[in-house]
Amino acid sequence: MKIEHMAVWTQDAKSLIAFYETYLNGELLEQHRDVDTGFFSCFIGFSGGARLEIMQAEDVENRLGSLPERCVGLTHLAFRVDAKEEIDLMAQRFLDGGFELEKEPMEMDDGYYECSVFDPDRNIIEFTFKPDLET
Repeated sequence: MKIEHMAVWTQDAKSLIAFYETYLNGELLEQHRDVDTGFFSCFIGFSGGARLEIMQAEDVENRLGSLPERCVGLTHLAFRVDAKEEIDLMAQRFLDGGFELEKEPMEMDDGYYECSVFDPDRNIIEFTFKPDLET
């Protein structure tokens, strides 16, 4: 069994689409808008087949003040990269783009090298590299 996709609610689909296209090389695959309800949905595809659904509706509540890493439910979305240096370059690119890092690049005690950033909705997006894992 494979995960088909992950989905997130937003109040600003345009900003999230731009973030995932610009910084994670995502590709906008399909879009759907229900004019009767105001619901909007789109899928962003990534290399390797992973997809993220971005959904927007007028009644979505803002939870920017919460601490997602300490709440019940999904805590982050992780991407595996091919080299440790990619993580350092990505971290600097996010900082240059005005985004806040949730975790600076660091070697973890389990052998992973990783960092994480807050996307425009403050979802935690993690980037990992481990030498003995194939990408």
